Amino acid sequence: PDQRVEGTAAAVCVGIVRGADIVRVHDVRAMSRVVRMTDAILGRTMDGRR
Repeated sequence: PDQRVEGTAAAVCVGIVRGADIVRVHDVRAMSRVVRMTDAILGRTMDGRR
């Protein structure tokens, strides 16, 4: 499982960049950080606004 974290993070990031509003993951804590960072890089707020 630890070997898949980077791949999952990349897939989550790409999904968000392409417009996903919901992602399903097993490691919620780690992926929530990826989601927040990706949103910050894209200039989005928690409610999806820019």
